Amino acid sequence: MSENRQRPQLSRRALLTTGSLLAGAALVGLERPTRANAWPAGWPPDASDYAAVDRVAPPGFVQPFTAPIPRISSPYRSYRTCQCSNPHVGTDYNYDGIRGREFYSIGPGRVVAKGDASAMGYYIGIDHGDGVFSRYLHMDVPSALNIGDSVAAGTLIGYVGSRGAGAAHLHLEVCVNNGTQYQSPEVWLSNSPAVGEPAPTPVAERSFSINTAGTLEGKESALAPVVPLRENIAAVSADGLTVAAVDIWGGAWVLRGGFDTGWVGLASNAQDVAVDGDRFVVLHKDGNVMAKDGLFSSTWVPQIGGVSQIDAANGRIGVVAGGLLKVKEGTLFAEWTNQYGGVTDFALHGNRIGVVSGGAAYVKEGNLFDGWVPMAGAQRIELTSDRVGLLNGSSLDIKAGNLFEGWENVAPSASDFALSGNRIAVRSGGSVVVKTGALNAGWNGYFANSVKIALN
Repeated sequence: MSENRQRPQLSRRALLTTGSLLAGAALVGLERPTRANAWPAGWPPDASDYAAVDRVAPPGFVQPFTAPIPRISSPYRSYRTCQCSNPHVGTDYNYDGIRGREFYSIGPGRVVAKGDASAMGYYIGIDHGDGVFSRYLHMDVPSALNIGDSVAAGTLIGYVGSRGAGAAHLHLEVCVNNGTQYQSPEVWLSNSPAVGEPAPTPVAERSFSINTAGTLEGKESALAPVVPLRENIAAVSADGLTVAAVDIWGGAWVLRGGFDTGWVGLASNAQDVAVDGDRFVVLHKDGNVMAKDGLFSSTWVPQIGGVSQIDAANGRIGVVAGGLLKVKEGTLFAEWTNQYGGVTDFALHGNRIGVVSGGAAYVKEGNLFDGWVPMAGAQRIELTSDRVGLLNGSSLDIKAGNLFEGWENVAPSASDFALSGNRIAVRSGGSVVVKTGALNAGWNGYFANSVKIALN
């Protein structure tokens, strides 16, 4: 089920994604490139130019919207991430087709480009310094900003439109390395707050273990003590400052905030739970899946039946039903998209989906309809934005970077593992060790007598 697509031959500045500027496109009725207002050298880049590793914005950057952030209707995908013939070098934020919502500069800087083009609509380009640029497409009317204007993070740029596009949305691009390479706006802004919101408090790098006695234990960091959290636990899921657990009687519980806060009852008759921000997905013992947005919401939305495995991450929900992986994204009422058959394990993270089928692993990156990239033999798979981990027998191999990088063996005798950011947790027998940073970093001991592990 993998796809081998031939990469097209591109001339310099031939941008293939919807809403990008073709070579020589006219600036209609607005400033034309001159010595005073020319595009920065090398920017916008060719669609084949991309950052080797996507970076995260420093403090001071914000999302392009106030809360709630609109859903992403088409994520970023480059040749590095999809090796496909249809890259999309920006992120599309779709406000359900409603035009007119305000959007803002993602960081401080200076307006260096303004124009109108058939595939872009009215657009604005901003130089943020340190070689970082952003561009905002598809406005129906020109921005009130002009070339040379200074902006702060959160300065109003314009309003969501559909000029040059089929439906109203904001297409946001981020370029780095002096504007010569595209990178994922989703990753760049992954730690940035909505406009007008306080910067997020750094989340402790938490780790969790269920021991042989059924006690859920947690650690806030490598040097923090092990804290017993709840007894008689069979399953655990964690995201940020939220941890959900299922006890041996089928009760699902949620602990939000510090380890010393109280547990909140979530559901009964459960066998597994998945947490994605403020979204909770519960697999019941009868195979039916229910989900809700908001811990204290009373509105559970039925999802699908006949399910054996669930996961949820970054606005996506995945289930395995009869061996078939199905994924939906966006609202809880979205349609399911069939992904892969014969699935024995799977993982979701960002715009990545990984599966194990027939003893082999495959990963796709981008939208739900992109092609699969073969990985290697495996029984278990875990993903982060730039790592793929495979457990094959007792050997744990991880690749970092794009999907075509080589593998590195990080643990020759693992029973289970978990990935989160730049952390790797490995259970070998009942002992759990964790490393942070490079793949060749040293291990730190975390838990003993463990049967299950999780990282937030």
